[in-house]
Amino acid sequence: MTDGLVLRARGSHLYPGARVVPEGGAPERATPCIVEFADGSAAMGEVAPAGEGRMLLATAPYHTAAGTEIPAKRWLLQPGAAGEWQVARRASAGQGR
Repeated sequence: MTDGLVLRARGSHLYPGARVVPEGGAPERATPCIVEFADGSAAMGEVAPAGEGRMLLATAPYHTAAGTEIPAKRWLLQPGAAGEWQVARRASAGQGR
């Protein structure tokens, strides 16, 4: 992927409290990304600033390595420890735009 950001998730899916490690800093504008999950699956997405140091992450549908279908979702990320971002909660459709 060019001109995008890679986010490495520590599990096979995202949920409140999940942690992701960005390769690079927080983007200043909406940026394409790929979320790589610990089970080897991946989802395309977009990450954008949401104010107060938070990020809005929108992910496309994907399948986990075990075959579970995960629909498109939007997440609010907050700064975490050691450069990680933590999923704060699901984001509403109009949030961050």
